[in-house]
Amino acid sequence: MATSTTGSTLLQPLSNAVRLPVDQVNFVVCQLFALLAAVWFRTYLHSSKTSPFIRHVVATLLGLYLALFCFGWYALHFVIQSGISYYIMIIIGVENMHKYCFVFALGYLTVCQITRVYIFDYGQYSADFSGPMMIITQKITSLAFEIHDGMFRKNEDLTPSQRCLAVRRMPSLLEYLSYTCNFMGILAGPLCSYKDYIAFIEGRSYRLQQSEANGKEDTKYEQTDPSPNKKNKKMKLTEFPVLNFQIAVAQKLLICGLSLLFHMTITQTLPVEYNIDDNFIATASWPVRFFYLYLSLMAARPKYYFAWTLADAINNAAGFGFRGYDKNGVTRWDLISNLRIQQIEFSTSFKMFLDNWNIQTALWLKRVCYERATFSPTIQTFILSAIWHGVYPGYYLTFLTGVLMTLAARAIRNNIRHYFVESPAVKLCYDIVTWMTTQAAISYTVVPFVLLSVKPSFTFYSSCYFCLHIASILVLLVFPLKRTQKGSKKHESVQPVWSRKLEEESLLQKNNYPTTNNSFSQKQEVTCRYQALKQWMSILTTRSAMMALSFGDIATQKSSQYSLKNQTLRCTLGSFASFDGIDLDSGKMSSDAEMLEIITSCLIHIKICAVGLHLHSLGGKGWQWREVSNFLYIFSLYLLLSSSVDYFYEESADVSYCDKGGKELLFLSEICNYM
Repeated sequence: MATSTTGSTLLQPLSNAVRLPVDQVNFVVCQLFALLAAVWFRTYLHSSKTSPFIRHVVATLLGLYLALFCFGWYALHFVIQSGISYYIMIIIGVENMHKYCFVFALGYLTVCQITRVYIFDYGQYSADFSGPMMIITQKITSLAFEIHDGMFRKNEDLTPSQRCLAVRRMPSLLEYLSYTCNFMGILAGPLCSYKDYIAFIEGRSYRLQQSEANGKEDTKYEQTDPSPNKKNKKMKLTEFPVLNFQIAVAQKLLICGLSLLFHMTITQTLPVEYNIDDNFIATASWPVRFFYLYLSLMAARPKYYFAWTLADAINNAAGFGFRGYDKNGVTRWDLISNLRIQQIEFSTSFKMFLDNWNIQTALWLKRVCYERATFSPTIQTFILSAIWHGVYPGYYLTFLTGVLMTLAARAIRNNIRHYFVESPAVKLCYDIVTWMTTQAAISYTVVPFVLLSVKPSFTFYSSCYFCLHIASILVLLVFPLKRTQKGSKKHESVQPVWSRKLEEESLLQKNNYPTTNNSFSQKQEVTCRYQALKQWMSILTTRSAMMALSFGDIATQKSSQYSLKNQTLRCTLGSFASFDGIDLDSGKMSSDAEMLEIITSCLIHIKICAVGLHLHSLGGKGWQWREVSNFLYIFSLYLLLSSSVDYFYEESADVSYCDKGGKELLFLSEICNYM
């Protein structure tokens, strides 16, 4: 089957043999290659053997190679979109960069989709370059919002999910490209949070959930780490998690095989287009038509099952996707899973179907749109979903119909369901009826999504007399629908289209990394390095206020004789007297050797400060003595901070912003600002 493709034609003979388009063959072969590369990546570039830098480089280069093989020079769009978005993050500032990144990334994606659809292959299914760009757009916008939450907004203004996912330092260019273009997810995703991905690369992805694994007091499970880093000497790669990792990948590959077999056999015999066949519409009864509608749309789903499950298996094979242990001590590898097939096929509500279909995209829509919308969040979310999917009119018909269906289903559930849950027998009958109506409503809604164009979609709906549209409107007129409250905090009490319970469960079982409050001014737009430093200094100053009295022997004169800046610096000393370690996302100082070095420097600092204070009191208002005193303060504090600066910057800072040799000068300039 000879077809045009922008990617490699090396596999054209195989394409002819299996009678599939070469672009689809390229996609499948590249994903299988990525699966093998993932096993190699986990075995030979394990985080216990290799530095994060090497893992980032290899993951990025392999990803770009796969993109080049599949899409040819069109893969350049991935680099352009990612590069310009990163430049926007750097120059705009943390206050507004999420808005600019969102508009640019989504706009660039839309332009590419318009050119592909209306210039090249309208109405044709193909493994085109806009598919990976959709995933990259999700990653760019998610990261921009997470940086905005972590580096600009206050913790008390964030929802629990935003607080958990907030990124509190600007990623380096390599980390950013590795996140957006790694070989595990560049072709089919799925979306993952930046913090989860970086934790995986650095070998910090394992966090045992004590409440889950040790639910019973007499049940203890060995805390083994499927992806340990070299700092965790006590954690060993035992046979138990490795075996479960292999089982998880094998199970998902089995699902892929069955889905592919189903798609290549059954799907071909149940075309969705037959729903608008004139003869079928004229001769078939309504029950027969809806039964075929259900079968044809169910048969259209296995290709998505195949692509998303294979993508999940690739990430698992690399060691990414480990969630923890369930209550029975069984490992879970569904951290970034994109669907739950059983729940989809047996869903008893419109909401349940959406909660389990394209899960990561649903969470992305919730995090960047639904939670932040100031009005009509459901409508805005569906519109964003349609724009993100593409420019075919059928997408917009599907998602606008989905708004009606969602609101109607919510109204029915809120006003009727509680009458049918008391008796098990009645509830069983209720579940059967709701399953049938849900499957009919889902199939009715997504027909335009498959048909793509307006005319065939209108033909189908008109042949059904727009029955479910009218029924949904009548339901909304008859049953009251609770208004959605506004505000980010109030959103936490609202049950959105995509289940809040699903979000909370996902976050509770993820890695929960320690964070700190943002105590700096919200109006300040600073780069990563200055942001982290100001936050660090602010924490020290705040903590020191309670310990300042411990240094009463230094302040031998009344505090009124000294300026506020000197009092602040004396308070900063107090923080080091009670110093028990700094623990930011970026790094921490806690070892005995580091503490001893800091305490030694602190004593030197105290002595120099005592001399400075004495000179200041002798000098009165003379500017010379004040300048000498200030110099001694700066110099002594510089000595103190330089004792920990190497460790702090080694763990948290990106040398691409500032060379390591200029760290002390940067600290000194910051201290002068505080003076």
